[in-house]
Amino acid sequence: MKGILYDLEYLNDYQSILHPHLMDLKEIIRNWFEAIPSEEKLTEWFFSFEKLYDQYVHKVLLKHPMYLPSRDVLPISKNMTLKNDSSVNFKRNGILLPTFLSFAGRSYVKLQHRFNQFTVSCPLTHQAAPIVKERFEFLVRMKEYNRQYLPNFMTITTSITAKLI
Repeated sequence: MKGILYDLEYLNDYQSILHPHLMDLKEIIRNWFEAIPSEEKLTEWFFSFEKLYDQYVHKVLLKHPMYLPSRDVLPISKNMTLKNDSSVNFKRNGILLPTFLSFAGRSYVKLQHRFNQFTVSCPLTHQAAPIVKERFEFLVRMKEYNRQYLPNFMTITTSITAKLI
């Protein structure tokens, strides 16, 4: 909740459809020990928030597509791909393991990842302000330089940026 509120503040979006819903959750948290909410109330809040969040993300990404310098498909990890599309979508291909195996904890999650491929689709653009393009070009040159002259040193970047350069 705090992270999304921070993101909305960063985007200067105080009128979003998410704001009142997040304020409701903030109030629930503030009064947690005086009035512990029922599981049904929390479940209802979550499902209604999920719908609103989905609508909000679609609206924002259609208005402001993410910048990707050169590709329409970006492998994020061994089993995850980011793909250019006109809408926001998520697709899983593979085998879902039975939930009764979830007692295995982290091993269960690792197996799910091994047996499944995930594709996240959203609007992407190759057009950006010159400073954004220059940043990516700089990062590419920096990575090449570091590989040649400082092979054991790499500066900190985001995981997606690391895949791009």
